[in-house]
Amino acid sequence: METRSLERLLAQLPRELDFKNAHFTLVDDLQRLVAVSRVKAPEAVIIYCARILEFVASAQLKNIQQAPSANLYSNLVALEDFNLLARTTSYWAHALRRMSNVVRHVNGRVGLDDAELSIRFLERWLDWYCRPAASKSNALEPQPAWLEPGGGQETGALLRSVEAFESSNMDVTSLANEIEAHPFFLRTPVFPAVLAEILLSQKDEKHDRETLRVLEKALSCYPSDVRLQQLIGLCHSREHRHDKALSYMEPLYSKFPDDDETLGIIGGVYKRKWQANRASIADLEKSHRSYRNAWKRSGGRNTYVGINTATTALWLRQYDKSTKIAKEVEERLTDRLRALEAASSDGTAALGFWDAVTLAEAKLLIGDRPGAEALYSEAFARYKNRKRDFDVCLDQKNEILKALDFDASFKTNGTFGENRSSESDS
Repeated sequence: METRSLERLLAQLPRELDFKNAHFTLVDDLQRLVAVSRVKAPEAVIIYCARILEFVASAQLKNIQQAPSANLYSNLVALEDFNLLARTTSYWAHALRRMSNVVRHVNGRVGLDDAELSIRFLERWLDWYCRPAASKSNALEPQPAWLEPGGGQETGALLRSVEAFESSNMDVTSLANEIEAHPFFLRTPVFPAVLAEILLSQKDEKHDRETLRVLEKALSCYPSDVRLQQLIGLCHSREHRHDKALSYMEPLYSKFPDDDETLGIIGGVYKRKWQANRASIADLEKSHRSYRNAWKRSGGRNTYVGINTATTALWLRQYDKSTKIAKEVEERLTDRLRALEAASSDGTAALGFWDAVTLAEAKLLIGDRPGAEALYSEAFARYKNRKRDFDVCLDQKNEILKALDFDASFKTNGTFGENRSSESDS
């Protein structure tokens, strides 16, 4: 197993990586990582890589005056929310986190290829941490002297091909075909999963079909891989094949009821299934329960599952619960915006698109319609190229307004009256 880049890193350790506290010393973990790599112990390699990932993620959150969670997934999501992770850096970090879960919970087997990848992911993670804040969101910054070459050339070339998605003008399908042709592509389930995530992020029906093809091919090699099953469930859900999606997601939910990503995906599947058949309140209840559990697990940090918890509560006519959670989401996002402004050089900053429209949705749910309208307009004007996402946001907004007006009519008249029929017809 190749460790020359790690040995070079140890020889010229950047000041930013000179971590030492009562419980952790980075140099010690790196030295032990090199040692277990030399004796070809893949499980130990992955665990040491994940330990460093976890510590560095917490350190970066402290650097921006944010309290880290005990949950690594939540910490990585928080870094994404603060626009500190390039998309591919996030993919590598989450891939390493999932590999460590496989080892820690004995959910599958890992081999030398997985260990090799975990080292490559860790190298990029450490490189990311050492960069100045202004360049942390760019995956294609010049690489430091210690990172490759001579080590991990085969996997490194594939990683760079995936990172090219960040700035390439090539057709996405052409790039996908180029990545699939790499001899390392199917030697672990990681690369097919990352390629599927990239294709899904394009939000295009053509790419959804391509994603399904990639996932089916990968699952034929790795039928028990959790991430591949999650992604194919998500793909079927987006194509409105709800029962097919649940055929993958329900067994995962039964086996891993506390998995953050499984909770979020299955909540979305049940929500879409209810929207296709409003008479099926049981599906809405399952959606709300999944989102609510994910919101609790995140400690009130994951505003995506938080706003969906609040919105599904509204649709279930649990108005007090909906308002309470919406206020928590609003507070979380307002604090995030203040932190972004404090960290910016000129005191100005903006939330990312999804955070901005989530804040608008939270204001809508708590009854601040003028504030919500202003935020929607500002987000749509700032992110003019997100037109497909606008439709998603407006559909959700209209659903919320319909439910709020339904509630207002009931409170005024003491009866559901016409709103009952209009609700069932929608």
